[in-house]
Amino acid sequence: MTKKSASEFKTNIGNRERAAGQLLSSLKLGISATEVMDMLGPPTTKTWAYTLFYSSAMVIYFDDSSKLVRVTSDISPETVTTWDESAPEISTASTQFKGKPYNRQVAAKMLLPLLKQGMPTKKVEDVLGRPDFISWCYSLTPSSSSLLVRFASDDKIVEVSIQR
Repeated sequence: MTKKSASEFKTNIGNRERAAGQLLSSLKLGISATEVMDMLGPPTTKTWAYTLFYSSAMVIYFDDSSKLVRVTSDISPETVTTWDESAPEISTASTQFKGKPYNRQVAAKMLLPLLKQGMPTKKVEDVLGRPDFISWCYSLTPSSSSLLVRFASDDKIVEVSIQR
């Protein structure tokens, strides 16, 4: 990696493809999120993924200011409108969700209604715990190219790719 490539990536927001290509070899498995942030700056978007049951997942999308934008999941939330964050059932569901990485559907149904647009990442983490995977996406061109950096729950890179 050259300092010039890193600087170009951070400052040339409109077209980062060339710089991304040069930086790709520096983004190795095991590099920390802090090192990536130092190298590339803040991502355009962040996603958190939680495994609910083997092939079932919940994905939470955050904007560049770390506020929740939307949640996608293949389960339906509970249709209970009386839940509030202090209800004992919510505390129990949150504890179950955090403790069972491959059997979270029941707890997720109760917790989904609490995830509101604009909620900060810290609040989401308080409810759900650390995600199983975190992805950072950097826009490379105004049209469609992006650099995707995926981290495991220990904040170490597990995958890097350029999406076209």
